[in-house]
Amino acid sequence: MKKVIKIFILVNVLLSVVCYNLIDIENAFEVSESFVMFDKKGRLLGAQIAKDDQWRFPLIDSIPEKYKVALIAFEDKRFYQHVGVDPRSIIRAFKSNMKARKVVSGASTLTMQLMRLSRGKRPRNVKQKIIESYLAVLYSLKYDKETILKYYASHAPFGGNVIGLETAAWRYFGRQVSDLSWAEAATLAVLPNSPALIHPSKNRNSLKQKRDKLLKSLYEFQSIDSMEYVLAIEEKLPEAPKDLPSLAGHYLQRCKAENNGVFKKSSSIDFQIQKNVLEILKMHEAYNASKGINNASVIIMENQTGNILSYVGNTNGDRESKFNDMVMTPRSTGSILKPLLYACSMEDGLVSPKQLLSDVPIQLDGFQPKNYDKNFMGLVPANEALSKSLNIPFVLMLREYGTSRFISRLHDFGFSTINKNADHYGLSLILGGGEVRLDELTSCYSSLAKQLVNQDHKILNPATIYHMFDAMTELKRPNNEIYWERFSSSIKIAWKTGTSYGNRDAWAIGVCPEYTIGVWVGNSDGESNSEIIGSTLAGPLLFDIVYSLDGISEFKAPSHDLLNVQTCKRSGFKAGLACLDREYQSWSPSLSETRLCPFHKTVFIDSSRNYLVNRDCIENIIDTSWFVVPPKEAYFLRKYDPSYSPLPGHHPSCKQVGDNKFVDIIYPQEKSSFAIPNNLKQEKERIVCQVAHQNMDAKIYWHLDNEYVGMTEEFHKISIESGIGVHRLYVIDDQGRYDETFFEIIK
Repeated sequence: MKKVIKIFILVNVLLSVVCYNLIDIENAFEVSESFVMFDKKGRLLGAQIAKDDQWRFPLIDSIPEKYKVALIAFEDKRFYQHVGVDPRSIIRAFKSNMKARKVVSGASTLTMQLMRLSRGKRPRNVKQKIIESYLAVLYSLKYDKETILKYYASHAPFGGNVIGLETAAWRYFGRQVSDLSWAEAATLAVLPNSPALIHPSKNRNSLKQKRDKLLKSLYEFQSIDSMEYVLAIEEKLPEAPKDLPSLAGHYLQRCKAENNGVFKKSSSIDFQIQKNVLEILKMHEAYNASKGINNASVIIMENQTGNILSYVGNTNGDRESKFNDMVMTPRSTGSILKPLLYACSMEDGLVSPKQLLSDVPIQLDGFQPKNYDKNFMGLVPANEALSKSLNIPFVLMLREYGTSRFISRLHDFGFSTINKNADHYGLSLILGGGEVRLDELTSCYSSLAKQLVNQDHKILNPATIYHMFDAMTELKRPNNEIYWERFSSSIKIAWKTGTSYGNRDAWAIGVCPEYTIGVWVGNSDGESNSEIIGSTLAGPLLFDIVYSLDGISEFKAPSHDLLNVQTCKRSGFKAGLACLDREYQSWSPSLSETRLCPFHKTVFIDSSRNYLVNRDCIENIIDTSWFVVPPKEAYFLRKYDPSYSPLPGHHPSCKQVGDNKFVDIIYPQEKSSFAIPNNLKQEKERIVCQVAHQNMDAKIYWHLDNEYVGMTEEFHKISIESGIGVHRLYVIDDQGRYDETFFEIIK
């Protein structure tokens, strides 16, 4: 008999050793978990219910002291003294049950209850009790008490589909476990005892009695003082479970997709900033919806860390579209990339901040861009072309810089969706021919802001970045100048709007040393709407968000990275010998080798200053500096600049001097092709041709296909009739100066 007992003991010891090495508390609970996301201070942003339709947060990080004290006092007073099974409790329960001749008291420790939870829904009988006791001892030997408590608190039922302490704290009290009061901690300590019968929505009186009895016990054992006890007793029980916060649904889904098996995400989102952005979006949502605009998205980044402080993938919108995360959806850029081309061109020495750029009608290989307001300025400073978001100067800038080279730079900036070659995009790339994501756009401008503040030279020279942001602080739109002056006079941030072709996407980007804010507004299904305009839709939303942020400052010039360069005050180029009116500008070092002013030239005029002359034809000549502009640019410039004075004509006694072009055909342009529509009488419309001339008093004689069609004075426009095919338009002035162009009429 003794031998049998020894063998039995030995077998059990060996079995226990094997089981001890095999048990793993992490794998004991094969249950699905809710994906939970918190802000940077541990405040709950949102959660997604587990696959089994339970609200079950992942393993809790630590047990708050109030709950720990209340739980042990209620469930297992000798928790820290026993090894999973408490013999005293077993004896006490046995005596109580025998005396009452029914089960009135249990002897389960917290560890035994944890074992029961880990084994699913098993029948509650003596056999299961023995197994739970056996496992409780093994787990208590292998794991410390705090680990046991964490797993119990994370898997205990709290009524309905609420599983775990952290879940219950948010569902019943709307706060994190560390903020629970004594009354709340006591409520959650007694709930798992019989959650199917007693919880905040059922048998509330019984629940309160159990809670108050526990609080009294805590007071008697001096775990709480008399004041804490009185206040705790007065606290009301929670009502039905609360809805969990849902402040960053799209970001939660994005993080879940990237979770790599982690179901508890501590994000960089700032709870208050996120909440403010949602409220601002809600204010704009009703107005936008009345215009047939259903969707918007916002992202805010902290420049120094690159952290995302706010992420709204979409507004409520309509039922189908609100689930689309528009932060990650590629959309047509409109003009939002213009600042980057401006900076790249400056970095390569092609453009200086105040350099005059051409702004006249152009047609390039069938591409005929127009400015937003359909006007032309003739010549415009580069920084003003950016602040007014003019299209023509930037199309010409991209042609000079090179589409392939710009695409390569966009890759350096982090744009993954500009993934086709230059032939695919062409020059329309700078006007919205490509698509970008809002998060990558915001990240790009944020990284440049960080470079400027830290004076790093990773992508661009800090001085170049400063010039880009400086031009963006003066942003205006011609049709809304007064409206936007109100913004720019209040908070000086660098900002830019964009509107995609066909009015499908409205963009706004705002940058200051601390933050970068990206905004997109439109319809996620791509529906066009004439009200979808960056400056009037995304811009106001951007500035409402800017005003909600604290601690905004202005960019400072990186003084040690700037060069002091003498420039022509009128043209913005480096001053040449003919530039008499000069000023010093602070330039990026990349502009040190830029070309001299091409507009100011030394010319010879007679003493009356009315004629151009040369030394061979007249005496008493004067050499002077003159601001010489090509005729096409001059035609539009004189409308905006009353101080502009064109070159005088040649003296009758002198031959034409110099290579200055006096006459230039504006329309039709060289090698252009177009169809002529029918009018209401089903007759072909006539072509309206236009010519620019330096001399306002010149006469121009028009010829089409070698046939004379008329003469114009002062306003050089004429309508002509022409058939299908290639035609030659030839014009000549009364001084013999001429221009010509070939164009094609198609069906």
